Order: sequence, then structure tokens, then C-alpha cells
Amino acid sequence: MLISKELGIKAPIFMGAMARITDAKFAASVSNAGGLGVIASGDMTKDEVKKEIDLIKTLTDKPYGVNIMLQSPYSSDIVDLVIEEDVPIVMFGAGTPFKYMDRLNEKGIKVFPIVSSVTLAKRLAKYKPFGFIVEGTESGGHIGFESTLPLIQAMRMELPSLRLIAAGGFATGESLNAALMLGCVGIQMGTRFLASEEAPIDIKYKEEILRARDNKTTITGQKFGMPVRVLKNQMSTNYHEIESKAQSILELEVLTVGSLKKAISGDIENGSLMCGEIASVISDIKPVKEIIDDIIESAKQANLRYLSISSEINNL
Repeated sequence: MLISKELGIKAPIFMGAMARITDAKFAASVSNAGGLGVIASGDMTKDEVKKEIDLIKTLTDKPYGVNIMLQSPYSSDIVDLVIEEDVPIVMFGAGTPFKYMDRLNEKGIKVFPIVSSVTLAKRLAKYKPFGFIVEGTESGGHIGFESTLPLIQAMRMELPSLRLIAAGGFATGESLNAALMLGCVGIQMGTRFLASEEAPIDIKYKEEILRARDNKTTITGQKFGMPVRVLKNQMSTNYHEIESKAQSILELEVLTVGSLKKAISGDIENGSLMCGEIASVISDIKPVKEIIDDIIESAKQANLRYLSISSEINNL
């Protein structure tokens, strides 16, 4: 069963949570378009997240989610908040939500931890999450080390009964179909939604995504085990030069502090332009609804083309 049927949304497409970008207004546009909009709590306080939850409730009557970054000093407070506010769906990233799972399950909140390894997923499985967002290293922003395609297959082999949402490298109907054929129940997209009319980032950031080719992204922070995928620019070049000689991550703070804010504001040379490898197939900026509708339509058309391939395989 597609995750959309279980969650009461039209399309089996989650919005990837992006700190300081996927706010209530942006998330509501995805929910209203038939996907699952997600508020990224990032490093926001409980009061700040409450304002976003209050706002999204006025902008949509469709399901939505809240992503909680466990490295945030406010993560425990935000867990309390999503329970108080009856948030229907919660995602966890940058950590392990073991201590929160029982309370969230008792409340009936559907929890989707973001995982980048089978080992972590198996540890979390006993806490009965509703599903997992399986994120490959092709994703933008903070990433793991395993590629999406083998990770999904390994996850399906080890945890065959759990709902999997594929993340990292998705922006087309064909890629949606591929994830479903591998046993997933939906996909998550971040970069594709960045290149939308509703995305609250400067047009220069969006245009850099359109210009990206298959070798345009790079990974910063690998040396200290904190990999982040970004578009190549002057900031990433400077980062790599300092990183090669640095003795600790603290030496790189001069470049990273405020770098996301710079990117959102349109500083494409000094900002951290977080972006996934899938940028190389994105060629236009259009409304969120068109993005989702086009993906579903292209998935349907692709299914028709696959009929002849299926017939050939069946005759092997």
C-alpha cells in the first residue's frame, strides 16, 4: 500500500525538511498540493516552533509533519510540543529518538526516523516507528555515507515488513516508480522543492540548482565525520583548503557560521548552497502543485512504457 493512502494524502511524496527553509507556509503549499509538507524545527525554540504549527493549521487542513533535529538543545521541548499540539506526523534526524518513541506511539503520532544505515534502522525497529525515511548520500545537506540504491535494497532485506520512504536522488516520476519497485511506499524530495516558486530562498540560489550538472555538488566536513553536500562555489573551495590542514572542526567555523543564511539570502559564492545530486536533472522553477502533478503523471506514463519491458522479462 502506498504511504499516501495510509496518511490521507494524494501523492506518496514527502517534503524533505530543510532548516530555515521549510517553514509553515512552504510546508502548507506542499500539503495543499497533495504531498506531505514538513516543518523543519532546526534550531528553533519551542515557542518558535509553536508559531509555525499554529500557522500551518490556518493554511491547510491536510496532514503535515514536523521534523525534529535531535542535536538541537530544544529537541526535548519540541517533542513535548508536538504531543501537546497533536501533530500527526513527526520525523527525527541527526540522532536516535529512543527515549521519545513510547510517548509518541502512545499518543498515536506516526514517527518516521531518518536513517542512513541498516544498523541504525535495526536498533530503532524495536521501538515500533511507523516507518523509516531511508536517506542515501546523494541527498543535499547533512548526509550519511551509503548510496541510496544499495541502502534501500539492504534495508528491505533486513526489515522486510517496515514502511520505507526513499530519499536521496528523487525528482521524477521514473524515480518514484523505481523506489516503489524496490519495495518502498513513497519518496522524499528536498532539492526538487527548492526549485519551486514557493521556496523561500533567493532566486539566485534556485538558478544555481538549474545550472547544476552531475559534477556540480561536493561534500564538506568528511574529515571530521560531519558530511554535508553542497553546490560547489567559493565557500566550498575555501572550506576544502582549510579542511585539509585543520586539526578540528572548530577551525572551520569561520566559514560555516551563517553560511546557510547567506545562501538563502542569495550570496551564491559565500553561502552554503545545500543541494542534492539530483539537481542535475532539474531544469525549471514552477509551482509546487505542478511539480507534484507532473511527477505523478510522468510516473503513470512510465508505467505504460514498462509494460513492454515486463513482457520481455516474463518471456526470458
